[in-house]
Amino acid sequence: MVDATVPQNRPKTQGTIDVLIALAGAGGGMVSGAVMHATSYQVLSIGGGILAILLSPVVGLLRVVPGQPPHSRCFTMNTTRSP
Repeated sequence: MVDATVPQNRPKTQGTIDVLIALAGAGGGMVSGAVMHATSYQVLSIGGGILAILLSPVVGLLRVVPGQPPHSRCFTMNTTRSP
């Protein structure tokens, strides 16, 4: 994500991503704690599995960039950059 931004915007973009990931982790912890308190670990694990299965196609569709083959930027190393 950060590599797709211009150098002037990278620190702000990275900071925003870091905050959103931290908030998502905190929210996930709160929800999983409430589910565990109200039900059981089995319900939590089945619900998490169903959520992962449902979100997988969405993530795949969001990664498609018009004009580029799907996943063309995944697992590539840019060896032309200098440190």
